[in-house]
Amino acid sequence: MAITLKDISRQAGVHVATVSKVLNNTYRNARITDECARKVQKVAAQLGYLPHAGARAMVQRHFGCIALLLSRERTWSILPDQLLSGIQHSLNELGLNLLISSLPDDKLTSDEYVPRILREASSDGLLINYNANIPQRMLDLIHAHHLPAVWINSKQEHNTVYPDDFKAAYDTANHLLSLGHRHIVWVDFNSPTDDSPCHYSQRDRQAGYAKAMSQAGLTPQRIGDRHLLGHFQTVAAVAAALTVPDPPTAMLCYDTESARSAYMAARLTGLEVPRQLSMAVFCDRRVETMDMKFATVCLPEFQLGQAAVALLLRRIANPEPDQPAQSMPFDFRPGQSIAPPL
Repeated sequence: MAITLKDISRQAGVHVATVSKVLNNTYRNARITDECARKVQKVAAQLGYLPHAGARAMVQRHFGCIALLLSRERTWSILPDQLLSGIQHSLNELGLNLLISSLPDDKLTSDEYVPRILREASSDGLLINYNANIPQRMLDLIHAHHLPAVWINSKQEHNTVYPDDFKAAYDTANHLLSLGHRHIVWVDFNSPTDDSPCHYSQRDRQAGYAKAMSQAGLTPQRIGDRHLLGHFQTVAAVAAALTVPDPPTAMLCYDTESARSAYMAARLTGLEVPRQLSMAVFCDRRVETMDMKFATVCLPEFQLGQAAVALLLRRIANPEPDQPAQSMPFDFRPGQSIAPPL
């Protein structure tokens, strides 16, 4: 049977409130003598009292737990393995726990629920991995209630950690230009060509590529239509662009699927990679096929998780001032798919 505060108060001959203050180390402000405190502590030890972690956390306002908040819509809250590993690694080193919570938008935009979200999750702060099509009301409520929260992979003004997709695409395009390529195209079958909601990377990567091309006096070009369905349609679209009189000599691909379609199209049209066509791709890990290791612009997922935890701990310690947004550099891995043009 668990030992209670009443058991200790009865054995020590003091009030239950006195026992509570002593065991929570707040007795000095209550004019409780050190002699009385030592007596209570000795009785508690003799009886084998173990404090309830939840009750102690409520008193101390510290749970030793961080909540990772996700949207119920999976496409808005993609959680790569390396990102989760980076978060867990940092928390484990600090002896903190992680709670993963997937919530519907009606809760995340609720005037009643958001102010008590930390208490509901028994957590000290929020890591928010809701990174596209975010409800404005959710943003407003989190800011208005000064919740210790950090956004991950979301391009906010403050309190966020995100990969610098613009600079990564800009630098990669410039690398291709430095090798002598002039006809470089952007390949993307996932991003919208209009103002439809999307993840910031879908616009930033293309914009970084376009800036590098424009600064070199060249015209940016895109191959890709998100309305094309299936691998065969995307392969056919790239193949058509490779069989014109002046085909591209290099391609920068938004993601793995775009790169694989481009590579298959090159094989079907008889072009050798990298001798006749150079290719680079964005991904969270090196992209490989059976016979090719692609030049990969690697997302810093593990480092992103670590940086998010570090920033959140600063916000928990002092949630009032907003922290500057923190962008993370990519890691370029050359692979076998890039070479100077013929």
